Amino acid sequence: HKEKMDFNILVFLVNEEWGLVRLVLNMMREVAEVANADCATLRQQLHVSEDDKLRIQEERQAEHSDTIREKASMLERLSESDAATNHFKVELRLAMNRFAREKQKLSK
Repeated sequence: HKEKMDFNILVFLVNEEWGLVRLVLNMMREVAEVANADCATLRQQLHVSEDDKLRIQEERQAEHSDTIREKASMLERLSESDAATNHFKVELRLAMNRFAREKQKLSK
């Protein structure tokens, strides 16, 4: 019964104060339009931020992949350099041994 009475009061006020109600409703509509525009702007900013975040992640992944490839290449070159160094050390030892033997032969 109270709800019916409240509704009747609302209907009465709307009928009696139509000019004021229209003004209030227009103000509410304007506020809602501004809020919707703000919401659309924020939504667009969010999409831009998400796109930027995705782009940055992709760039980081690409940089990481490049770094891994460069590291593998450097490790391969280091390994080749170590092998060459070891080969030259062996050749140097052999040459030193030959020199020592020849020196011994000459000293006899």
